[in-house]
Amino acid sequence: MQPIQIIKPLSPKKHKKVIVVISLVVLLAGLLAGAAIWFNGGVRPIFDVFLPTPDPTSEKLGKKREASKNSTTNEFGAIENSMGFTSGSASTYDSCYKGQNNYKVHSGFSNRCTLRTTKYYGSNINFRSEMMKLDQVLVSTGWQSSEKDSLPYYMTDYYDTGRKISQLPEVRGGYTKKDNRIDISYAEKGSNSLYNLEMFQGFSLIGFPFYEEKKFQDVASVFNQITANNQFIVAISIDTKYYEN
Repeated sequence: MQPIQIIKPLSPKKHKKVIVVISLVVLLAGLLAGAAIWFNGGVRPIFDVFLPTPDPTSEKLGKKREASKNSTTNEFGAIENSMGFTSGSASTYDSCYKGQNNYKVHSGFSNRCTLRTTKYYGSNINFRSEMMKLDQVLVSTGWQSSEKDSLPYYMTDYYDTGRKISQLPEVRGGYTKKDNRIDISYAEKGSNSLYNLEMFQGFSLIGFPFYEEKKFQDVASVFNQITANNQFIVAISIDTKYYEN
């Protein structure tokens, strides 16, 4: 029969050392976990695992897409009713894409679907006065404008210095309303700078789309058609977000 061993309790000094060691281990584990979460873009990627990728062809998204189209039609209608533009062709770009959430980029969403509609207009009225009027029309219909990405700013700080219309910065989301944004590009008659007018038809703001439906125009043909009787062309793109998780 083995003798009974009596385990002596730790002395107060050793007891404190054990507590300190355990505390340090817990603290280190917490720091490592926090660093891992930060490095991978916060807690968002953890939740992304449980968020389903939407089916762009589903009835649910179809209804949301149709509502987005109707909203865009109304917004363009408000612009056309107030401006003296010659109306031209339109293009659409429907896309769904995944967000990026890591230590470099934090999109803040897992999946997003947007509908981008671009319409081309022409005019023989003074370009500056028309752009200032367009700004007033957008603001009066509820669009919020950015101080440094707005038509008045580009007219005053760029156009008034003698730049050509095609040399002006484009409006890139300077006008917003809820989940919508407006981009605006322009060019004078005879311009060879049609890249932005072409690019405005559609692009993904973040990442690569897993769904796309493009109905684009031949911008060179549209440009020639509109500028045949107008002194400049304006491309207005309305980008609407109709799904996000």
